[in-house]
Amino acid sequence: MQWIEIVAEVVRASRERGDDDQPTFVVALRQALGERSLPPDLTRVMARASAEKPKQRFSSIKALWNELDDVCKRFSPDRAARSVLPAIIGVGLAAALGFLIAYGL
Repeated sequence: MQWIEIVAEVVRASRERGDDDQPTFVVALRQALGERSLPPDLTRVMARASAEKPKQRFSSIKALWNELDDVCKRFSPDRAARSVLPAIIGVGLAAALGFLIAYGL
């Protein structure tokens, strides 16, 4: 699974759950992405969402999701019409969710 599909799936699952905590979302996303080489735009978004001070983060989880959508669209213009790319839940997402459950995050 490509990083774009993983980001799309983690965002989709987060939207369905109604998440609102940016740092926890980033932990799940990092777990799902594993050791992949990531573009600087994605790394920048993740760093901002997990900033220590809340005022340095995105104004809301929706703003974070929108920014991630935009990053995915920049790297996959042929899929831009599909907002958040649909993807099947992969092993990486299952591992991330397992991590969150195991550690009570």
